[in-house]
Amino acid sequence: MKKGWDCAKQITFMFVLCLMLCACQTRGQEGVGEAVAEPENGRVSGFSEGEKTEDDSGFSEGEKAEENKGFAGKGEMGETPEEILAELCVDATHDAFLVETGGRMGTVLVTGEKQEGSTVGSFSVWDPRNMESPIQTMEIAFEYERFGEHLIVDANFDGLGDFAYLENVYGNSECWGFWFWNEETCQFENAYIGGTVFNPVFLEDCKMIACLSKEDGSGIFYSWGQDDRLSMNRSIEVTEENGKVKLMATVKLQEVPVDVFECQYAKDSGEWEEQWELWCDPGYYGKPGSMSERLHRQGIPEGTISAFVIRTGSDGREMLVTAQPCGADDVMDTTGAQCRYDGKAVRFSVWNPEDMSEPLQTVCKYVEEYHYREAGSYQHEMVDANFDGYMDFAWLCHSGNQPTFYYLWVWDEEVQKFVEEPAYNEISMPMADAEKKTITGRSRSSAAQDGRTTIHKWLDGELVCVREIEVWQEIDADDYTMTVKDRVDGGLVEVYRAEFPESREFGAEQGKWENPDYHGEP
Repeated sequence: MKKGWDCAKQITFMFVLCLMLCACQTRGQEGVGEAVAEPENGRVSGFSEGEKTEDDSGFSEGEKAEENKGFAGKGEMGETPEEILAELCVDATHDAFLVETGGRMGTVLVTGEKQEGSTVGSFSVWDPRNMESPIQTMEIAFEYERFGEHLIVDANFDGLGDFAYLENVYGNSECWGFWFWNEETCQFENAYIGGTVFNPVFLEDCKMIACLSKEDGSGIFYSWGQDDRLSMNRSIEVTEENGKVKLMATVKLQEVPVDVFECQYAKDSGEWEEQWELWCDPGYYGKPGSMSERLHRQGIPEGTISAFVIRTGSDGREMLVTAQPCGADDVMDTTGAQCRYDGKAVRFSVWNPEDMSEPLQTVCKYVEEYHYREAGSYQHEMVDANFDGYMDFAWLCHSGNQPTFYYLWVWDEEVQKFVEEPAYNEISMPMADAEKKTITGRSRSSAAQDGRTTIHKWLDGELVCVREIEVWQEIDADDYTMTVKDRVDGGLVEVYRAEFPESREFGAEQGKWENPDYHGEP
């Protein structure tokens, strides 16, 4: 645990440092194994010499030869790598740096050049003892205008020096591409870890890379898999709303991401920072005896594709919900299910943390092919959908550009089980509002934001639509029509209709009617 705790302290220090110095940029950091900070959504493309054409990169073979000419012949008079480096041009479009590989090649020189306005840089790797020609050339794509930001670090913890190049910056998030030294070939190899990794902190003790948001502390902890690709080890999500901070922790158990912790805190209480620091420790899985700690010790049911711990019931006890593939024939009830029946189904099981011999309850539901194959933490939501103080859960079964539908199971305290609410499956993109005690659904028809909005409430234990707002444009017509229907005597009755010349005209009026207490101007 001590190594994990040292990592947590290092992460805490780096996160605070990032907040204080988020505008600072690191250039040419030397020293294999240093902790440095990196980014997200980058893209690295590596090509050996001859694989790219002039049209691909903007650098012809002749141009590359001309670029490299200035480096040829160095080292013949016994200059050291540092002396060779000092003679090279480093400016807005040229870069040069040394990498101590830690292998039989020792120190190598990397030079780079980027044409003005180009998004591709031409890089060469040189042996300082023989500068007649480079031992390797490659091209690196850029989406960021600044050139020359590099890091030198043992990013995959194999004891050999690697280098990284800044490719893009999104706000306070920096995105880097990485090249790893291969001791067998004595060349750098492209490692695609961009696109997922941002603002990294390299944790030598626990062989992990922590990527933390400089704004709120959310982040993902990665470790290297057998295929030399990064894999999520755990993640921490921090969100703030209405003066409260929600912290959710996800850890990987048996290669399955499991949401094991979720709790809300008053923003100024300091409690969420304490929990954040605990979950930043790669060796922490929750308090002794907690559901998350028990799952770490005993594992999760075989065949699970997604799982999460939910705290519900009057005693606040934790239960485990798992999703596993099952046959379509196991689905007993398909009434009103908003998804395409493509022969895929998922079995949802609820488990008692104190006795995992068999589930407390099981139900099978159809899901679409994509959500069957790509099941993960984003597929489910934990929410108090009926505003009774007990947590419920929903599962995504259909999605597209529009609309999006979920199944919902609400906790029934009387029977001590989760009970499905079919009406929820008819609401597109449901959003619960605890203050108004409403669930709003939206289904957009076009980029003009026309479409259908529904507002639902729980009446006598049933989820019913109390208002429907619809906006549309007739074919070959310029105006938009908006209608509002309210629930009257058990049915929806039109209470408002108007026409608007442009989409921006109906937006303000629609906003008024989205308040269920609004019933028109006096």
